[in-house]
Amino acid sequence: MKYYIQSNQENFYDLLSSNSMEQNQCFTFFHYNDDKKIEVKLTRSDLLKKSLDIAAKLKNSGIKKGDKVVILSTQTVDNVLSVVGAMLAGAIFTIIPPPIDPSKMERFISVVKSCNPKFLLCGNLLENKAKEILGALKKKVEVAEIFSNLEVINVEKCEKRENFIPEKIELDDIIYIQYSSGSTSAPKGVLISYGNLISAINCSVEPLGVERIFGWVPFFHNLGLVYLIFTPIIKPEFTIGIMSPSDFLEKPSRWIENLSEFKADSTLAPNSVYESYPKLVPANKLEGIDLSNLKLLLNGSEIVTYSSMKQFADEYKDFGINLYDFLVGYGLAEVTCGATGVCNFCDEQILDIDFDQYQNGKLVLANENTKNKIEFIGNGYTIKHHKIIAVNPDTLEECKEDEFGELWIEGPAVAKGYYNNPKATEETFYSKLKGQEGDFLRTGDFGIVKDGYIYITGRMKELIIINGNNILPNDIVVKLTEKMPALKYANIVPFSIVKEEKERLVLAFELPEVLRNSIEFSNIVDMANKCVLEYFEVSPYEICLVESGALPKSDNGKVSIAKTAKLYEENKLNIANSSRGNNECEYKKNIEYNTDTEKTLGKIITKEFDYNANIGDNLLNMGMDSLEVIQLTTKIEEIFNVTVPVSFVFENPTIKEIGKYIDRTLAGEDITDLEKDKSYLYDEVKLDENIKPGKYENDAPEMKNVFITGTTGFVGAYLIHSLLSETEARLYCHVRAKSEEDALKRIKYNMEYYHLWKEEYREFITPVIGSLDKPLLGIDEEKYKILTETIDTVYHNGALLNFIYPYERLKNTNVGGTIKTLEFACTGKPKYYNYVSSYSVFDNPSHFGKVAMEDDPLDSCIGYYLSYSETKWVCEKIVNLAREAGLRAAIYRPGEITGANDTGIWKLSDSISRTFKSILQTKVYPNIDLKIHMTQVDYIAEAIVKISKQGDAYGKAYNLMNSVYVSISELGRIINKCGYEAKPLSYEEWKENLFNSGNEHPLKLLESLFRITKKNEKEEFVNRYGKMSPTYFDTTNTDKALEGTGLSCEPMNEALIEKYIKNFI
Repeated sequence: MKYYIQSNQENFYDLLSSNSMEQNQCFTFFHYNDDKKIEVKLTRSDLLKKSLDIAAKLKNSGIKKGDKVVILSTQTVDNVLSVVGAMLAGAIFTIIPPPIDPSKMERFISVVKSCNPKFLLCGNLLENKAKEILGALKKKVEVAEIFSNLEVINVEKCEKRENFIPEKIELDDIIYIQYSSGSTSAPKGVLISYGNLISAINCSVEPLGVERIFGWVPFFHNLGLVYLIFTPIIKPEFTIGIMSPSDFLEKPSRWIENLSEFKADSTLAPNSVYESYPKLVPANKLEGIDLSNLKLLLNGSEIVTYSSMKQFADEYKDFGINLYDFLVGYGLAEVTCGATGVCNFCDEQILDIDFDQYQNGKLVLANENTKNKIEFIGNGYTIKHHKIIAVNPDTLEECKEDEFGELWIEGPAVAKGYYNNPKATEETFYSKLKGQEGDFLRTGDFGIVKDGYIYITGRMKELIIINGNNILPNDIVVKLTEKMPALKYANIVPFSIVKEEKERLVLAFELPEVLRNSIEFSNIVDMANKCVLEYFEVSPYEICLVESGALPKSDNGKVSIAKTAKLYEENKLNIANSSRGNNECEYKKNIEYNTDTEKTLGKIITKEFDYNANIGDNLLNMGMDSLEVIQLTTKIEEIFNVTVPVSFVFENPTIKEIGKYIDRTLAGEDITDLEKDKSYLYDEVKLDENIKPGKYENDAPEMKNVFITGTTGFVGAYLIHSLLSETEARLYCHVRAKSEEDALKRIKYNMEYYHLWKEEYREFITPVIGSLDKPLLGIDEEKYKILTETIDTVYHNGALLNFIYPYERLKNTNVGGTIKTLEFACTGKPKYYNYVSSYSVFDNPSHFGKVAMEDDPLDSCIGYYLSYSETKWVCEKIVNLAREAGLRAAIYRPGEITGANDTGIWKLSDSISRTFKSILQTKVYPNIDLKIHMTQVDYIAEAIVKISKQGDAYGKAYNLMNSVYVSISELGRIINKCGYEAKPLSYEEWKENLFNSGNEHPLKLLESLFRITKKNEKEEFVNRYGKMSPTYFDTTNTDKALEGTGLSCEPMNEALIEKYIKNFI
């Protein structure tokens, strides 16, 4: 291996000798006796002399090169001397916490069993205790053999050596074994060579530009070992201040007090400490603190949050702390220490993304229509002389741009392998990557490389897969703490278990005492159920509160998810309260039913979903998610032979109402009064009479200042591109974001995803922060007023697309957002208004078998298959009311929006993309003539822009449809023709295949759409979208408006479909 070595570093003894000429203090240790501080200093000269004494003692005791020694970490001078002494004797050391409690004893035994050390090194502090522990272990039959020859050496009692010649250390020699924390599995011993260590310090520590580090991170952690012990030994310009973790925990204010006194320019801690510290040590309780020298706060060891850094910086700003003093890093034992970092934190490292796309493995920036989103903080750049690449863990090929994968690392700090584990070493350390040289380390960490920054999202081993969704535990923790900020001081452990052959989610909460008295457990349960359902569309199987200290932690303080799950499954997790209850718990209440049907439903819900629900309990609030609602309706059909619409359950989620629907259906009674009467949609069509525009001064839009919603979506990206290509307008892009900078970043990244971004676009785009579901569109009031007088044209493209949700859950964003944009268009300067609707407004019986005319008044709202279509119908009718009030408005109805003509790039999110994916994944398709009106996104956007520039185009509607539709059966044949296996099945066989499939099926979330039974056979799914669908979509207005523009929609063809196929492979 080629290491990164600087002059005078190759020979360790020569390096120590040279550095010993520097008489400055190398280390200052701060210890506390009660509250009295004691300082112990160690010079470089004393370091060399005393370490040689220890090395001589080891050699005289029989140590040979390559033998092992164990050092008990106490954060004292003897630890540093033991490390260097062991190296000079040629021994391989490992440093671990003293076995002072059961978990640390377990670790101590496993390490000794693993590496078979000859000696245990400690100082005066632990000599007697160490001998006592070893004496007891040697008497235990089950471990006596592995401890029989292990002896204690007190390094503080070593005599001065005479003419001792230290062992020469080669770059490839193993100098220590770094045992992993075991947060996801049993500890593994990572083999670190001398060359690894020197490379790590030269590549990751030296570039930081600091010289006085103060820290309390334990020496058995790789951060403590490399930064606090080895850095000043290797680099004489560094001076280190050290405090023990126990002294920190005893009185946390000691950290910040010593940072001030030591005049440290840098420190290091895990994110959880930065998060909780302001609450533990408020700034107003401190006196005489000066942190003006502090210019680097290293934050890592776990996933970092912006809020924790901001809160810390704000609390101590008067002492000299700044948010941008933080450096976010990422490292692991297998790469010696830090793999990223290099530069201080900046705003560009903040990334807000679409969580649904993230679960599909892709990076799509969140926008105003994003239902689920999550924030990640970049962990800085890769350290020099190293490479970090995101790799698809299934194909083992480098991820495409904006795809998440497993992070692989190559470079001189990557360790030699695992001790005595050749199989794991080969699998982890020696992977090859096509197009790249060298061996790569497979980190097991999931993440992405974006604009040079490394983003870590979680551990692959901790991945939870439910309902086809890939969920990382940290993502759940982030959302829960967003909903209930007080919980950021709690330990929250999401993990999965297998219950009745199904993976289920469990949430374990460990609350600090201050929260136990201030938060009702029932409130946590309600919030967690709603939050997880809202953001992840799954339900927790159990939410439990554990006793303080019940969660197992690794040596570095991280809660072990794997061990927590194991304790839970073995019924050994000390649970104080649970949403599922126990014999003494109020949750296990007696449930009374009024009818046999209610009793049967209760049994189904208890047996299949493990909810103990009263007849009036809201099943959604208890945690039932979309997929479980679908499964419930399936079970009802199986037992009662009654089809209960999924939408009915969403609107009436109680045993009482569902039971009533079943009983009346079985009795042959009319149930229309139970189903929500869709005629109420007529009453939704209303607009405040004050929403009307003033007098227009131009006969056509000026197209100078344009306002657009939905700018970070699929059509939004192409609309921006088309407007900037076709006009000289300044675009005011409505975006949900924290800042204008963040908003522009979202727009840019979204357009980059579709290969549309040009750097010159930046000067023509003004982000407008807001949200469709808030007053004034969520825009600052003063800015809103200015915009109403500035904007001349509006494009309302934003909407929430969901095929399962009822109208009420879509209304606020879709209908409310449209009304707000109409009000905006009519306020101040009168504006030209363009509304992007959908061809699904024709999806009701009033249009079956007819031509779908562009100027159809859409009189009927009865019989829509999807509530999303209902919102589009209501919106179009409201737009027409505004038009009658004088607003110059145009309506555009795209078909099924698919990838562009040139690239075929398209999101895996809608029903058609899922259909493509399902055929490619399952290799079967339904042999039915169900029509898919695929229409290219670039045509749709260009058509909207070209039409909207014409003044006489307003007052009309435009069907933006491809003239050629493709049936499902034809699509299957084309996929087969392109070389991908695809077998036709009858519709019934195909449905059975879907219903019996696992959650990984791309169409599983839409299963309910194929289960709906209509009384009128013409309204059945296959008929509705096959022979009963409109015979033709009129495009008279569209054709006339586009005449002479040179734009037409390329008919759907096999070549374009093949591009789509490749996009989903």
